[in-house]
Parts: sequence; structure tokens; C-alpha cells
Amino acid sequence: MMRFFIAVSLLALASCSSDSPKSCTTSEDCGPAAVCEQKACAALPQGECRLPSVCTAPSNATATCSDTHLCGFNCNQGFVDCSGECVQESPDACGPACTKCTAPQNGYATCTVGVCGSACYSTAPDLCPDQGSGLACLNQSPCPISCTADQTLCAAGCCSTPTAVSAGGDFTCILTKAKQVQCFGDNAYGKLGNNSVKQSLIGVDVLSSPGSVLNGITSISAGGSFACAVTGSSGGVKCWGQNDLGQLGNNTETPSSVAVDVLDASLQQLTGSVLVSSGTNSACELGASGGVSCWGSNANGELGIATTQGSPVALAVTLASASAISVASHHACAALKSGSASCWGLNTNSSLGLGDSTVVEATTPTPVVNLSTVQTISASTDNTCALTTGGGVYCWGFGSAGQLGNGSTSFQSSVPVQVTNLSSGVIQVGAGYHFACALTAGGSVLCWGANDAGQLGNGTTSNSSVPVQTTGLNSGVTSLSVGSRHACALMNSGTVKCWGSNAFGNLGDGTTTSRTTPVAVLLDH
Repeated sequence: MMRFFIAVSLLALASCSSDSPKSCTTSEDCGPAAVCEQKACAALPQGECRLPSVCTAPSNATATCSDTHLCGFNCNQGFVDCSGECVQESPDACGPACTKCTAPQNGYATCTVGVCGSACYSTAPDLCPDQGSGLACLNQSPCPISCTADQTLCAAGCCSTPTAVSAGGDFTCILTKAKQVQCFGDNAYGKLGNNSVKQSLIGVDVLSSPGSVLNGITSISAGGSFACAVTGSSGGVKCWGQNDLGQLGNNTETPSSVAVDVLDASLQQLTGSVLVSSGTNSACELGASGGVSCWGSNANGELGIATTQGSPVALAVTLASASAISVASHHACAALKSGSASCWGLNTNSSLGLGDSTVVEATTPTPVVNLSTVQTISASTDNTCALTTGGGVYCWGFGSAGQLGNGSTSFQSSVPVQVTNLSSGVIQVGAGYHFACALTAGGSVLCWGANDAGQLGNGTTSNSSVPVQTTGLNSGVTSLSVGSRHACALMNSGTVKCWGSNAFGNLGDGTTTSRTTPVAVLLDH
């Protein structure tokens, strides 16, 4: 037996030496299946390794080589190790233990990011199983799941009923009927607000402090790598996430993975706010009386305070009474109660709408030309769109991807141009990175501009210089939010659907697969 082992070892060494030098200085000289011992290559026993290239792995897995020279494997994303075989994760094989999830009577089992769950069958289209189960919506009853008054039955079970949604850079936040906030997607700098920096593919609760859920929220806004929310009757503002430029407004430059209070110029808690808008590195709030104050980065005058010096606390903007605000990457805009609009900050590609493309930046609010009936406004990286009181949509700024929506791909427009076929009937507009979307009074969503990640939601990745119908959203939408390269819609059924880029799980469907048509968001409870 000993002679057999030696023979096998010598044979392995001979095989190794055909690819590696007999003498060596380090193990790197000996190939993937041998190590350097006493300046000579020594073959490792069968099943051992120095590099994973000599190891084998089952289908849907990647071979590994441990520090102790043992071959192994890791199942690919979406697959789970079931007794040495990688099978696609499902209710029949869920999580690291390959658990079989159990279903309630007249219900179905779910497996979402390795966690078992269950839900009842329903006849409502937005509540049908959406986990690839192939089950019909049977509307069977009774089902032992009982949802509270603040929850809605959804594909993950009982979910907090959404009342608003805000799409950010690579994450998304949802306001629930319980006046709490859940976020999902990338979590760098703690931008999901759950006292963690771990990415989440489904919604997680934003916290006011470790272990305490943030409550009493009335308005939310997801920005680049941070988010903000307005609190109940006091009108305070709380923010969380990145803070290297004072984005959180709490007079520090320290990031926070839980919500912190925004302070005013006297270092007191900001009060009286009704809305907040978070941009890439700055934010602004709208007060009940129409006043505006801003904080964060100010490299191009985007705080509107007549300087380019940033501020870690909220500073008042000299501006006529405003009815809406929107903060982008390097500029911000406000719709005024008079019906006009003003913008300030960097004028890249005429994003301020001043009628003059030669202006580099404006450090104080400057009127947008040719608009007198503005209802609300939405600013993006280098273009802006406005909604008029008559339900028409106008856009200006950069236009090469068709994001002005007027049938043209001209480089830019320094004056507002009307979006094709949207002269009336629109109730909300949102501008993203080189694309925009509008919500009509009939609950339909139309989008235009860049579509490389499916952000127009029409089942293609082709740009469009005119509005196109987002698939499946011909009706039933109550509000809309447009992020960097994805968008989301709140449905009248109490669910949220998102589409577009999903590299960080920012669509909330439990995957990182970009979608060219809307998919249902999964909340954690």
C-alpha cells in the first residue's frame, strides 16, 4: 500500500515537472498542483491544489482552492449547494442549507435572496406570484396569512403598503403607509440607512438610531449616495449616507448609516419643511411658506447662496416664494408660485435654461426663459424638464440622446422646448440621466431619451427622441420617480414597479438583472 502511494506521488510529480522546473525558489515556480519544498517542486496529492485551475467544480459553480490546499467550489449567484450539486435557488432549494420552503394552505412558498417566505393566491394582477413559479392566480381562501391595516399582500407575503417612491443614483427608497422608509440597492456609505453598508436586493428599514426604526416621515428623496426625509408635524429633515461634502447637513463631514438631523445656520434643528430634494452631493428643502434652503457641495454655485463655498448646514436661498424644488448633480431649480421658474449652479449644456449657452454658472437663482405657468420642475445631470399648469411638458439642456423629447437629437437647447405629444394631460414629470418620464392623468407612463439599460421600460434598449409607452403601465399609476438610470412607479393597487439599470439591486426585485419592462418591488415585511 505504501509502495502504491509513493508510485502515485512520483507519477504526479513527473506530471508536474513536465510543466514546472525541477528546482524552485518559490511555489510559483512549480505550477498549480505542486509546492516548492527544499528548493524542489513537490506534487500535491490528488484533490489538493495551490491554484484553483487544477480543481474541478460542478455545473453552475466556480472552483476554489483554500489556504490549506483543498479543492472546493462556490455556487454561482442564484444557485445553492445541494449535496455537492449547484441547483437554481427556488422554494424547493432555498438558502445555504438548501432548505425546502413550506407553503400555507391555499398559498405558495417563496424564496427571496435565500430567505423562505409565503403568500396567498390573489386575483389582483399586481399581487400574482412573480417568482417564476408558474402558478395561476386562484383567489383561494382562507389563507392563514393576515396582513395589518398598514400592509399589502404581495409576492413576498405581507408588505408595508407604499405611499411614495424615490429613485436615486443606484438605490431606491419607499415611503410606507406606516410613515416609515425602506430602501434597497447599493449601500456604500450606509445610504440605505439600516446601520449597515451591506447591499440589499429587497427593501430594508431606515433607522433613526441602531435598532430603532425611523418613524413619522411624510416625504422622501433619494440622491446620489445619500437620502433625506421630512418628518411629521415639526417639518424637520433627516438625512443618511455619504457626507464628505456636508450632504447630510448635520455640521459634520462624517457619513452616517442611520438618519441624522439637518441643522440650520444657527445650528438648531431645521423645522418647517414640507419637501426635500436630494441631488448628487447637495440637497435643498422647501418650507411651508415657500422659502428654500440648501446644504452640501457648492463647487458650481448649486446652493444658490452667491458663493461657491459649500456648507454642512442649511443656508437660506434668496428666492421668491417657491412651490417646488429639484436638485441635480451641479445645478438646482425651483418652480415659483408666480408661475415662473428659476435655476442656479452649473450651466453645462444650457441646463439652466437661460437662453444663453455661454453662461458658465449662476451662483444665485436666475429666471428660466419663456416659461410663465410652471407647476413643478425636475432637474437632472445636464438637462431639466418642467410641467405647466395646463399639463404640458417642456425640457431644455443636453439633447444628444433624445432626452428633450421633441423628436430631435440636437446637442443642446438653451431654451425650453415642448415634448412631442405632451402639450396637455400630464400630472408629473421626472428627469434622469439623459432620459425622462411623464405620468398622465389617466395613470399612464411615457418615457423618452437614452435607453441603454432599458430605462424607458418599453421592452427595448433603443433610444427614443419622442415619448414611448412604458410596457404594462397604460393605467393604474398614481406617482412616478426617475433616478439616474432607472425609474419606478407607484400603482393604485399599493405596489411599486421599477425598470432600467439594476446593477446594485436598485429595482428591488431580489436580483441584479437590469429590466427593460417594469418588475414588482419586494419589501422585507
